[in-house]
Amino acid sequence: MSQDPIAREAARWWLHAHDEQRDEVAFTQWYEADPRHAAQYQHLLQLWQAGAALPSVQRQQQRRQRRRLREAGIAVLLLCALGIYTRHSAPLPEQTLRTASGEIEEVRLEDGSRLQLSPDSELGVRIDANRRALQLRHGQAWFQVAPDRDRPFQVHTPHGTVTALGTAFDIAVSGDASVVTVTEHQVRVDSGTGSREAAAGQQLRFDGTAPAPALAATPAQLAWRERRLAWISAPLADVVQDLDRWHGGRTWIAGDALRQQPVTVLADADAAARSRDQLAVALHVRVVRIGPNLQVWLPAKASSDAR
Repeated sequence: MSQDPIAREAARWWLHAHDEQRDEVAFTQWYEADPRHAAQYQHLLQLWQAGAALPSVQRQQQRRQRRRLREAGIAVLLLCALGIYTRHSAPLPEQTLRTASGEIEEVRLEDGSRLQLSPDSELGVRIDANRRALQLRHGQAWFQVAPDRDRPFQVHTPHGTVTALGTAFDIAVSGDASVVTVTEHQVRVDSGTGSREAAAGQQLRFDGTAPAPALAATPAQLAWRERRLAWISAPLADVVQDLDRWHGGRTWIAGDALRQQPVTVLADADAAARSRDQLAVALHVRVVRIGPNLQVWLPAKASSDAR
């Protein structure tokens, strides 16, 4: 018998005793049948004696309010027995992981899961006895999830939630959407009013309204793990955003047409700065530098277009 049924059965025996309705012979048989039964029952007694369960009431009040007592007792005792409630419970503080430009960090979490955090990324981690909740605020990360049926592994982004279904997967967060790429097993994505699943070899885009259908994954999505840059017919804005994460600084691109222009870049990540400059030259954009960390890309014919 797993721990949860034992806790429920112990609470039932305790409440029967409290109502003076317990079959003592049957209770003794249950109590002595398994050391876990005795341990769980003693745990409930300690909770009661410590005042963590029910408020005291007079015997005449108990008799008048027996039904409410049973309902409240079962709820609170089960929460205590299952570790969901304590008198002084408080959520564990969140651990925040950050990477600098050009940096990849590998981390083993306390539950045994592993992750890789891509350059210029931020991930919040909160793991306790009941849940594994992570928040990828920006950037990209790959996760290999340790099995734990009782604690779902969920990664939240600004655009939705990815729940691991015994799996390994990558999530990339951009300004208007997130993309999950599954490398093992499956994930479920909840975004806006919709929910979809993606399997190994698939990727799925979600933007906070509803997840798009899963498509075949592109190998380029995971190239960063080997410090490679690989974009094939990708929007210029997405490519430059990633180049900025590798090299540092920020690039702002003027005009929707230029931002959406498809480009292909295959290079070593350590040459991100050179790749960004070469891309600007190849596209004949005008580069306006504003300080050491910001540049603006303008279409070559921006002035004539304005007329």
